[in-house]
Amino acid sequence: MTTPPPHDPLAAGARAIVATLRAAGYSALWAGGAVRDRLLERTPKDYDVTTDADPDEVAALFSRSVPVGAQFGITRVIHAGHEYEVARFRAEGPREDALHRDFTINGLLYDPVEERIIDHVGGAADLAARRLRACGPDPEGRFQEDALRVLRGVRFAAQLDLTIEERTWEAMRGHARRALETSAERQRDELARMLTGPAPARAFALLDALDLGAALLPE
Repeated sequence: MTTPPPHDPLAAGARAIVATLRAAGYSALWAGGAVRDRLLERTPKDYDVTTDADPDEVAALFSRSVPVGAQFGITRVIHAGHEYEVARFRAEGPREDALHRDFTINGLLYDPVEERIIDHVGGAADLAARRLRACGPDPEGRFQEDALRVLRGVRFAAQLDLTIEERTWEAMRGHARRALETSAERQRDELARMLTGPAPARAFALLDALDLGAALLPE
């Protein structure tokens, strides 16, 4: 991994959570946006830990924890005054977990003990090429699992100045209207992040290209 950001107050706690889980015999790694941001030499706003421990097992290891999505295997752990999301693998093992994430740039894993990136999805190469690509061999499947990923794709492409890979874009177009069937709260959150991001104009241009601009922002 490249040199980490000089001021990263959350990293020590994320590392300690992984160490605690491993000492108890579980697998644990950093996952998602924090790994991506550190590769970009940006300070992560949060850290997610992925593990094979279930929420009850996580709660037993940490005195301050809150199950925020137990049905999805998610626990929020409070460590040294900061909150960290600890999630059970989405599929069997780290590799399958990565393949079921939305985009390859978010499918990167990091071992903070051995200090090495684990990249099952080609996320590092896509990040270097400034390319947004859905995880796995079938982009359709990623958006079929969760159509809100269409809006997430727009947000990431705009915020990080990425070109959307052709098959991923076609899948986004095919599932664009289904994104409107997701909860209003989730749509609102994505739009708020687009508005407050560094490139809202590009985000809205992409929404218009997906024929979603008027539906999401009728005003």
